[in-house]
Amino acid sequence: MARRATKIKEERAASPYVLLLDAGNSIYGDQALTQITQGRVVITAMNLMGYDAMALGAGDFRLGLEVLQARIAEARFPILSANVLAADTRQPFVTPYVIKKVGGYRIAILGLTDVGEIETILGQDARALKLLDPLETARRTVAELCPQADVLIVLSHLGTQLNRQLADTVPGIDVIVGGLVAEWPKEPWRSQVNGTLLVEAEIPSTGYAGRQIGVLRLQLEGAHGITGYTWENVTITPDYSDDPDMSALLERYSTQ
Repeated sequence: MARRATKIKEERAASPYVLLLDAGNSIYGDQALTQITQGRVVITAMNLMGYDAMALGAGDFRLGLEVLQARIAEARFPILSANVLAADTRQPFVTPYVIKKVGGYRIAILGLTDVGEIETILGQDARALKLLDPLETARRTVAELCPQADVLIVLSHLGTQLNRQLADTVPGIDVIVGGLVAEWPKEPWRSQVNGTLLVEAEIPSTGYAGRQIGVLRLQLEGAHGITGYTWENVTITPDYSDDPDMSALLERYSTQ
């Protein structure tokens, strides 16, 4: 995390308009410190790095509902999902979307969660949730958001196949930041139907996650929206120095 924080600071120094986003399954991890703190160290580190939004992934429910809700409350950024509701109220379990103003543009950010494994993960506790089809939820929510936003980004923890289906069948989405990746995404993929851009930064695996950062630079021109982009998949190598603030945070948690 310390080297990752250094790269993020570099990007912010280079541009005043940066959104730091995560496509989900980041709170629950396989590292010892993450498990000992039940994900608290992850949220604290993401707060320190200044994340703008994160999607809720099915794997995050491995913490259990009570602990997960505690981590969500500790986050100083929105954790998003439009297709996971509380069963008793039919209200969203977390914030479904946010609209941020960046450089004079209204940027809508919508979260979608892979719901197929949540019942298996939670067992009987899953009865507290109402799980909706992500594509149908996206159709409805994107239609509501389009009049309110100049650019619409979806943080999707649905996997590549469903992300491409989402891009082809739901008009109005400009960018999908995808998680749950099964194959290495060397280049962005673009829908030939709606022009939606899909970027996927990393294939997470046991003991290996967070060592890639995808850097998407968008060119926006007034009412024309996105007129160009560049994509870079950055490997966080030892060439990046450890950020002192992040190193101090990790050291503090390690000695508790």
